[in-house]
Amino acid sequence: MIEVFQIDTGPLLKDTDSASYYAAVSGGADSTAMLAMLCQTVEIKQHLTCIHIEHGIRPPEESLADAAFVEGLCKRLGIPCITKHIEQGLIAEYARQHNLGIEAAARKFRYDAFVEIITKGTAEPADPVGAGRALPLQRAPQKIYLFTAHTKDDLLETITMRFLRGSGPAGLAGIQEKRQLTDNIILYRPLLYISRSDIIEYLHEKHIEYISDKSNNDTAFLRNRIRLSLMPLLDKAFPGWREAAFGLGQTQDYTASFIADEARARVQWTVGADNHPPPNKGQNKNHSPRNYMFTPAKQFFTQPEIIREEAIFQAADMLLPDNANDIRRKQVRRFCLGEGRGACRCVEVGAVRLERSRGEVRVL
Repeated sequence: MIEVFQIDTGPLLKDTDSASYYAAVSGGADSTAMLAMLCQTVEIKQHLTCIHIEHGIRPPEESLADAAFVEGLCKRLGIPCITKHIEQGLIAEYARQHNLGIEAAARKFRYDAFVEIITKGTAEPADPVGAGRALPLQRAPQKIYLFTAHTKDDLLETITMRFLRGSGPAGLAGIQEKRQLTDNIILYRPLLYISRSDIIEYLHEKHIEYISDKSNNDTAFLRNRIRLSLMPLLDKAFPGWREAAFGLGQTQDYTASFIADEARARVQWTVGADNHPPPNKGQNKNHSPRNYMFTPAKQFFTQPEIIREEAIFQAADMLLPDNANDIRRKQVRRFCLGEGRGACRCVEVGAVRLERSRGEVRVL
């Protein structure tokens, strides 16, 4: 396990003199193992800080206990720990107002908190231990890495979930090992090709404790139903399905990259401002213009349908980067039919609306 992990993080070692490292740790098996493994590499450990997000979703006695566990783990490992507490009920209310699932809303708040902590250093330090060293931001790093503990099982769960939802190539590609989160923060998933069973074996071998989140057994969430019900059934009936799905994800990654490049080259979006109040707001004097993306409809509808669909997703991502992943392709496809059978000129697709108006295609 350690050898595999070091191979994944090896390229990072050349940046240790000018980089800072942050590990997102919930206290569960995956993130606890990741933190322990990172600390095995001295060059990374000396510039490593743990971040724990207390989401305010579960009962306080549970989530605060998790925070205390992570803080205690960091003390034992000798690294700083920053805990961010989100007001109880805030994420649930945001999900309700924006028509999002609780998991999607939590992800938005979580990554917003990561960026806030890393770029501004604002949070509640939980006795930042670590030989009294300064937090990494005080070193003015040239590169900042944020580690998250997604495993191969998470990758397969994501591919399966998106398959069931009818995702396109980008969705079926699953989870990227590394991507640019902001201009100066690189999101890196060093466990992405390690199975959860290997993670558990590692923790048992090293006698490292971890916590179990009860919500992981709540079958109200699609991901949990896939992990607890569907995947065991597939393992029994189709033993080779995991490697097949993994290969599918890699192929779709190549496909998605090609389609995305073509869409960017063929469809150019411009930012506009909608000065009309949103529906049901009447003559609200406090209404402020909303930005939207637009492109000439004639040029848009001459493109192949898959390019149209991808262009819509790219515009939505530019407009609302935190919510674009929650748009359903089925609805986008209906709009992209143009004047064909079943087409529509206006459709709500989650957090955005698609319109064909005044010779333009608009994403609002």
